[in-house]
Amino acid sequence: MFLYENRLPSPNSATEPLKSRIAMIESREITASAYLVVASTGSWCDIHAFVLGAPVVIGRGGANQNQIVLHSDRCSRRHCEIFSEHGNWSFET
Repeated sequence: MFLYENRLPSPNSATEPLKSRIAMIESREITASAYLVVASTGSWCDIHAFVLGAPVVIGRGGANQNQIVLHSDRCSRRHCEIFSEHGNWSFET
């Protein structure tokens, strides 16, 4: 996973569904201040836009427990929370 602030770089390789998701995120009226890119073997698999003041919980559990669900045994049920504080992004495990 990679966290990019302010601007989303061009993906090194993206499937058509992911290109559509990037276009949807870029067309939103709300400006994202950070993007989380989930990658596997060098290719982007998914992308999530973050807005200041809206904390996000990432984990293996279902969508009722986490805003971003990762399907990996290497990830715990409530793996971490990403949040903004005084204009900076941080995470807690």
